[in-house]
Amino acid sequence: MKTIGPYQFIHIGLLIRLLRRCQHYSIVQVMGEVKKLVDGLKKTDFSVSLAGTNKLQELSTELGKEKDKSRKITAAEEAQFSEIINVLELMVVAEASTKRLYLLDQSRFNLEGLLSNPSIMFSSGTFSRLPHIAKQDVASAFQCLAFDQPTASAFHILRACEAVLKAYYFTAVKRVRLETPMWGNMLEALRKKRKPDDKLLERLKYVKDSFRNPTSHPESVYTLTETQDLIGICIDVINRMAVGLPDAPEADDIDL
Repeated sequence: MKTIGPYQFIHIGLLIRLLRRCQHYSIVQVMGEVKKLVDGLKKTDFSVSLAGTNKLQELSTELGKEKDKSRKITAAEEAQFSEIINVLELMVVAEASTKRLYLLDQSRFNLEGLLSNPSIMFSSGTFSRLPHIAKQDVASAFQCLAFDQPTASAFHILRACEAVLKAYYFTAVKRVRLETPMWGNMLEALRKKRKPDDKLLERLKYVKDSFRNPTSHPESVYTLTETQDLIGICIDVINRMAVGLPDAPEADDIDL
């Protein structure tokens, strides 16, 4: 997934307008604007229109052979640009009709954090300590929340919580480990430790009984408000568990 700001579409229109009336610009300026237009069409996935820039790029390349690139575009050259741009504009308008922009509703969480920077949603240093699979599920949970898919978001944040619990269990229990670590039996094993974190374990039991089990055996459909509540709870328990996890040995990038 990539994020495209609406101004990038407006910028394409401004570049088309400029290149149609470019007589007062220098060759080097026009070449730069042609490159910006081509790059803009690439970034916005206007693939058909991009293919239609061949003649425009050929004209720009031909002008680039001039020794004095600081000279102004002539009226005849402007006419060539206008003819090409008029055709290209029709292609861009037609292709634009196939595109859709979606406005994301503001939730109680930061949209930047939900879409592209999940680490800022946690205490400092927490996200880097999480297992890779947990990071992926956290990112998926946040993106699903941003795109109004609350039940999917709940599913992923609970998966992330369980992955962190497993890492927490393996860090705390060094010997005689469970053959099949599950949410319930890991909590039982952690309670038997000499100094169990009772508050954390009670919170984890609450998440398991109230959310994890009904969600895993599809019994629940979540509203946006319910999922935001759940994410708040899971962020809290993940922060608490991460304190007991080892520092991350190296950067572990995930796809966003």
